[in-house]
Amino acid sequence: MDILIRNCRLIPALSQAGAPERADVLLRDGRIAKIFESGAALEALPQDAEVFEAEGRTLVPGFIDCHTHLNYDYYNGVLRLDDYTLLIDSLKSARLYPRYGVTTIRDMGAPRHVAQTVKKMIGEGLAEGPRIVTGGRILTPLSRAVPADPYCFVKNFSGVEELTRLIREEIGSGAAFVKLYAVGDPPDLLPEELETAVRLAHRAHRKVAVHAHDAEAIAMCIDCGVDTIEHATKIRKEDVHRLTGRDDIRIVPTLAILSPRVALSGSTQEAKDRMLAPLLEAGIPCLRYAYEKGLKMPMGTDVQVEHFGDNYGLELQMRIELLGVSVVDALLMATRYGAETLGIEKETGSVAEGLSADLVLLAEDPRCRAEVLWQRPEAVFVRGKLWEDPQAG
Repeated sequence: MDILIRNCRLIPALSQAGAPERADVLLRDGRIAKIFESGAALEALPQDAEVFEAEGRTLVPGFIDCHTHLNYDYYNGVLRLDDYTLLIDSLKSARLYPRYGVTTIRDMGAPRHVAQTVKKMIGEGLAEGPRIVTGGRILTPLSRAVPADPYCFVKNFSGVEELTRLIREEIGSGAAFVKLYAVGDPPDLLPEELETAVRLAHRAHRKVAVHAHDAEAIAMCIDCGVDTIEHATKIRKEDVHRLTGRDDIRIVPTLAILSPRVALSGSTQEAKDRMLAPLLEAGIPCLRYAYEKGLKMPMGTDVQVEHFGDNYGLELQMRIELLGVSVVDALLMATRYGAETLGIEKETGSVAEGLSADLVLLAEDPRCRAEVLWQRPEAVFVRGKLWEDPQAG
């Protein structure tokens, strides 16, 4: 059935060129079929079409969280889940994202490759949730006596040969990208290991994402040509300059996980504050400089969706308040820049004809009141379907 979103306000930077600011948006077969000047669509509307009255509220693309995890059970103290419980818990998490306007996520590490299963179930109509760009296990150098438990989303390796085998396993499992940890300053991940990961992944048309907070790890990521540097908290000015004007490498800051306002899985609040508060303090000037120099910085949160409560917009709030990001740029980070980074800009990320109807209706124009970005949206459309919150009421 066709759905007409009537009388909505569009933001030019988030919409197709030439789209009217006051518009009627026609959805058909899960896509944006046509954008009309407000009031001009009724004559072309099929008789059985459903009309959704936007009443002048603001329609933006569905939000994209480029750094999240569907399942944190291992770190929540549940060390030995059976596969069925792991899947059920992950499906529950997936159903929560659209209630906050998040219609696409990139899962940055999942135990037992559960994210791939959840993605398949959503695609087959057996479950509900956002579009998922799936990673697999996080690959990290073995630096302790006991390897990671199989229900953790980390997989240890030692040396290029073992890493090569694991990367091929991840690609074979259906992972859309390969993720590695580069921890420490200098990092325990060696340049030759990272170069191997990039070469193998790119040959298979996969991207490489690397967890890197520290300056030397970030510099190594740039040297080796990774696709996304996750967190990038302590990025140096000279490395910002190396990335300025480039679109092949992007940083994905995750301020929300550093905030005292959300919990850290498997950690007390006191331990979280002791460990992460200094990281946030160090990161604010670095990331503010990166924004001022034009780095696009797609949105990531790294926070378990359940821990947000009704405040999934915390990441955008922190970027606006702490980094000086403009409201429109914050929206671009949460939509178009994320889609570009994930290589799905021809599918989602803008209010444009032909793209998937992943849309969020905000109560007010965020350019006039930014606070609307960290409040629950008025309505969400996921691939053309009005989202019905399973927890409503």
